[in-house]
Amino acid sequence: MILLSTFVNDCVDFGEVIDMAEKYPQVGVEIFPFWERAGYDEMLAKHKKRLAQLPISIHEQYYGSEHSVDESDERYAFTMEVTKKAISLAQELKAKYIVYHYNNMEVLPDKREKMLEITRRNLHEVNNMAKEAGVEVLIENVGVCSLGNVIFDEQQFIEECLAMPNNVLIDIGHAWCNGWDLEHVISSLKDKIVSYHVHNNNGKNDQHKRMHDGTLDFDRFVELYKRYTPNAELVLEYYLPNQENLDEIEEDIQELLEKGF
Repeated sequence: MILLSTFVNDCVDFGEVIDMAEKYPQVGVEIFPFWERAGYDEMLAKHKKRLAQLPISIHEQYYGSEHSVDESDERYAFTMEVTKKAISLAQELKAKYIVYHYNNMEVLPDKREKMLEITRRNLHEVNNMAKEAGVEVLIENVGVCSLGNVIFDEQQFIEECLAMPNNVLIDIGHAWCNGWDLEHVISSLKDKIVSYHVHNNNGKNDQHKRMHDGTLDFDRFVELYKRYTPNAELVLEYYLPNQENLDEIEEDIQELLEKGF
């Protein structure tokens, strides 16, 4: 299964993304919410009937959201509010899962342990809400070294995932930015990996380019995928807001289908 992230065109209106997904029975949509944006709820409501006919996943709210803070921080209330909305939307659209970010903000060495304590506690709360709604929550490897917001190195992330009840989504672009050994990560977590965020970059910055547009060897990733996790989903999490149309993404979809995805 291949999913197309609505992040691709800055989520202004993702009707074009739905149009493309509807062409292929093996293609669905990952909704990247912007609930703080005026008119977003109305735009989402306009497309719900079509979305309900497609395979769907939900990326939790990113902008303005922060799970590594507690009730003393004003971001906590907003984060839990939009997380509840993500779970409700996932339940309504029968989404496969929602994606959880341990953190989005900078990680200072003397603050890391406290951040981890808080975000694990918040994840437990989110898991309970999601379980009640019949929704799965996946842990994503987040942050890039160039932004200083990486809370786990490679081995720490593997150990965290193995210790937690949640299954996992591997963002191969983030892993590449941070110099991780993809084979080590994938082989270590192969029994927990449900999905991948697919995008490419220059090996330093989180650019969210097309799968061959960067220094990550995408064909090598395909080899690893087929060897260790042949049933996992791929989410094309591109960011191409200035592109006039999405024809180039359709080329990538067709290439992936030809490769057996």
